[in-house]
Amino acid sequence: MIKRFNWVSGLVILFILFSGWKVEHNDWFLLTSKKFGFAVKFPTKPTKDSTMVNTSLGESKMTVFLLDNSKSKTADNLLYLASNGKIPILPSGIKNPVALDKYYRKSVDGMIDKVQGTLIDEHAITIDSLKAIEVRVNFQSGLDVITVREILKGNELYLLETITKTSHDPNPSIQKFFNSFELLK
Repeated sequence: MIKRFNWVSGLVILFILFSGWKVEHNDWFLLTSKKFGFAVKFPTKPTKDSTMVNTSLGESKMTVFLLDNSKSKTADNLLYLASNGKIPILPSGIKNPVALDKYYRKSVDGMIDKVQGTLIDEHAITIDSLKAIEVRVNFQSGLDVITVREILKGNELYLLETITKTSHDPNPSIQKFFNSFELLK
């Protein structure tokens, strides 16, 4: 009986290895930052850094949480990024919907120009009753796709971003990352 069990177990293991089945690891790292007002899940623990970012409304110091998978041969995405910063010239944010649309338009156009990419898709979304935007941009001569969600809450800017090889776009990990985002304040 033991020999038969080992033989059957061996066949099952070989079948799994050679059939292309993937064993999914669903325990993503939950980053919760009350200081920055958001929570989001990454595949593994990201690094934290601060940088100055030129936005369409001027320079902003952004806190950036980054997971760089660019050296991985098996990762769904090359990069995951979540960031937060205050835009100093907007003490109370943009209240006018037309002005908010103009802000997002300038932001998207600036991003496309900066990466010398082409727009694949752009649509308005709502996150916690806030108007936000999601954009997909083809860049690196068509090799990669950047997907970005941008949320402006008062004078705080939240950015979520993934970079993916075009051959892996879209993939479930992008939506898992974006859909895990939650504003805390």
